[in-house]
Amino acid sequence: MKGQIVDSRSKIGNWKSGIGNKFTLIELLVVIAILAILVGLLLPAVSKAKGVAKQSCCISNTRQINLSIAMYADDNKNNIPYVALSGATYGTTVYWTETFQNYIKNYNILRCPAAERTVFPTSANAPCDYGRNYNHLATNPKHATDPKTILYANSQMTRMHGIKHPADVMQMVDALTPVGSGYDQTWTLSCPGDHGADRAAAVDPGAAQPWLLLNARHNGLANLSYWDGHSDSLRYKEIQFGTNRDMLWFHGQ
Repeated sequence: MKGQIVDSRSKIGNWKSGIGNKFTLIELLVVIAILAILVGLLLPAVSKAKGVAKQSCCISNTRQINLSIAMYADDNKNNIPYVALSGATYGTTVYWTETFQNYIKNYNILRCPAAERTVFPTSANAPCDYGRNYNHLATNPKHATDPKTILYANSQMTRMHGIKHPADVMQMVDALTPVGSGYDQTWTLSCPGDHGADRAAAVDPGAAQPWLLLNARHNGLANLSYWDGHSDSLRYKEIQFGTNRDMLWFHGQ
């Protein structure tokens, strides 16, 4: 028994004396490699979670804007805000983003947290990361007499009840002013089927053109809202070239 006790104490002493030993270079490198692998596995998950959070915040913005426009229409004999009311001089145009501010008083909801803006408006209007269809549906009163724009179908449709399929017609969508654009419109989106420049931009999202570009910034998806009040996310090609495009952009209803 005594011999066994001595052996146990001897082992304990050897263990204690080994505590002060330093790690070898190889052991340190192994630990660092393991940590690097763990970080590499975690970063994509964190990045994806941040992206989902930004998309959710963006969806919330579109719903608040929807509600504000609905309240505006309710107080104005079912009329919806024009996309733009042209001012007498450049930079004095009033856009739809200003019209409903009496109901929400919040310009922050016009900004998408996922938008990487490089072009800012030079006018007094607040920047907006969402575009409304400028060619159809309450676009601009001047389209009623301007020979260049009078051919836009339904451009003067201004009543909410005039939209026969509100659950299928887009109210606004994620958009962004392209780099190289000489314009500061950050509130309008030109229909892809009406102009040659817009068609080119629809095919090549990087093509410079004077109007706001559809921007699928949520992992290949763009958030959009409809005139019945609901919001959804669609892929770029679904919005520009999908089978439901004419209904979505309010063509010929």
